[in-house]
Amino acid sequence: MGGWKQDAVPDLSLLRRQRGLSLQEVVHRTRISPFYIRAIEKGEFGKLPGGIYSISYLRQYARTIDFNEEELLRLWEAQTGIPVRPPEPQPAPRKALTERLGDWLSLLIRRRLADGR
Repeated sequence: MGGWKQDAVPDLSLLRRQRGLSLQEVVHRTRISPFYIRAIEKGEFGKLPGGIYSISYLRQYARTIDFNEEELLRLWEAQTGIPVRPPEPQPAPRKALTERLGDWLSLLIRRRLADGR
């Protein structure tokens, strides 16, 4: 995948340096490999490990350099097409009250018949 569009995103390595942080300091604070830090700074998200690790790395990096983490995640999502937050699971459809009553009555009748009443 390509990197950032220069006019759309700040130079994150420059921002990091302006904050007085070296690459090694960010690596030490985040425990993220220098390879992945460089990939984030260049916007080369295809080099990140994927899944929840990518999102976690982006959040940690943004917090460490005091960059808006939601903005970085939005940019990642726009570039990769992968949603940061998976869609909420939909609850299973509930049976209508009449179906539930029918199930309950059916169970009650079967138990009464089994008991010989």
